[in-house]
Amino acid sequence: MRYFKLLNTVWILIFVVNYSFAQDQHEIDSLKEKIKEQENACSVPCPLDTSLLSSYIYYYNLICLNQPDTANLLMEIALPKAEQLLEYVLEKVPRDTILENTVKFQLGLIYNNIGFYESQMRGDAQKAIWYFNKTLKFAQELNYDRDIAIALNNIGYTYYNIGDYSHALDCFAQCLDIYERTNNEYGLISTYNNLAIIYHFQGDSDEALKYWAKALELSKKLNIKEDMADCYGNMASVYFVQSGNANNSGDFILRDSLLKIVIDYNKKALDIQKELDDIQGMAITYNNLGNVFFNNTLGDTNTS
Repeated sequence: MRYFKLLNTVWILIFVVNYSFAQDQHEIDSLKEKIKEQENACSVPCPLDTSLLSSYIYYYNLICLNQPDTANLLMEIALPKAEQLLEYVLEKVPRDTILENTVKFQLGLIYNNIGFYESQMRGDAQKAIWYFNKTLKFAQELNYDRDIAIALNNIGYTYYNIGDYSHALDCFAQCLDIYERTNNEYGLISTYNNLAIIYHFQGDSDEALKYWAKALELSKKLNIKEDMADCYGNMASVYFVQSGNANNSGDFILRDSLLKIVIDYNKKALDIQKELDDIQGMAITYNNLGNVFFNNTLGDTNTS
């Protein structure tokens, strides 16, 4: 009846916001020159290479949305440099924890961004999961809750895409633990939604509704209207399926009761979508309401 969407898909771990290529051509040209200079700063791995890696990552941030192939090439160039630098740091300056943590953080970014490309551009789920797991390892070593949650989300999303709901559920459950512990309400909304979708596809309507209700409650608290509309629409879809089951079993009183909820929730979603001028969302909800009235008419006809 309705298209379900994960609220947090694959993240690109970035330092800054993304800009258009044309807008930052001058900055990109300057970065290219800076990278050339930094490439020649050390003939072997040295601490100065952290600046070089930062330049590669920043360059990636500027072009990853408009030029994903070129952006990924930058990460593939940076990867061996980062790996060699970490090896150097661990062997030559083992007591410099600040430098070690900096390199691990940069390496985690690079692995994540390559994983993003493998997942979104090449569709290679296994490679993407491998890279995301490398990111997860460094995030755990650094004890960075935010990056641990992002890595787990990316792994879970990739498993979801290939229909491995069991592994996806495990990843999202770990995200939930982090967001509950850190009281990250925005992360909780996304994770509640993601868990609800997994439970829905596993056929556990009660768990799906429970988590969508949690997401809806927080969305109302934070006044995130788009998420409120999504929750209403998704819950309506589950109740619509349940109404069909009730109809098939001959429980028409339950069917009609559930259909009233379906209509009410879809109308609530529609009101929000109108307020947001969400054309795509309105189209989906109008279609959902049409399905409700069409199938309800058929049910009345068959039982008359």
